Amino acid sequence: MSSSESFLQKMNKIKKAWETFITTGEIDTSVIRPIIADSWKRCKVAGVDPYSKRPTGTLNNKEIKALLERNRHLIEVSWPILKMIGEMIRGSGFRVDLVDKDGYFLKILSDMEILEESKKLGSVIGANRSELVVG
Repeated sequence: MSSSESFLQKMNKIKKAWETFITTGEIDTSVIRPIIADSWKRCKVAGVDPYSKRPTGTLNNKEIKALLERNRHLIEVSWPILKMIGEMIRGSGFRVDLVDKDGYFLKILSDMEILEESKKLGSVIGANRSELVVG
């Protein structure tokens, strides 16, 4: 992609390359970087549904309690930093997430309206958003 291309043109090329990959399994390496191509391949092998809009991989309350207990040390150590970042992003429309090694949300900090939108998309404590679950 040349530097003179507009952002929209680049995004359209990427979208077309993705659609080609989904239908044929072929990847246009002139458009898609190797790290992204590898991710697409892993997701395909894992059976990730690229069209799914439904949240998947969320734990029940008992499992969430166990998840948080298993990650208690990580949460305790990172909490002061997360709070500081949370203060820095207040009002920005962004959020900060703490996720364990398996892709489960442990903490989510943001403004209430962002948290509500995130919740609608299934981004809640105990939800798994690893590559092999959601792509």
